[in-house]
Amino acid sequence: MLLDCIGSRHQILMEWNSNPQLHSYIIRKVMRKKGQIGIEALARLVGMSVKSLEEIGGLEGWLRHRNCQRRQRYRRQREKLKSFSLTIEYSKSDNLTVGGGGKRGKSGGLQDIGLRTAYHSIIGK
Repeated sequence: MLLDCIGSRHQILMEWNSNPQLHSYIIRKVMRKKGQIGIEALARLVGMSVKSLEEIGGLEGWLRHRNCQRRQRYRRQREKLKSFSLTIEYSKSDNLTVGGGGKRGKSGGLQDIGLRTAYHSIIGK
């Protein structure tokens, strides 16, 4: 079930009915763990509309803040990587500069490296 991340159906309903101050906590936890589908399942369980749950949980501002943090983190990583010149070469060449973060046993061909993998290989993590 979609709401197993916060407990059984009976536990969720009991907490929902007994502690109104926990509503926003429950809504945000479901959103963090299961996303929009989890919010829809919670709305069906407690008998409310999705819109009213989003208003109770303050999800609009909360999601906007999370997306802003994600964009800031991405920008910081890009700024760190700007000072390095990365080259991608074939893995069978002798002068491989950055090894890709691929799966084990993957040999030959162009390595697909992500920004984080490239950065970690440069700083030696």
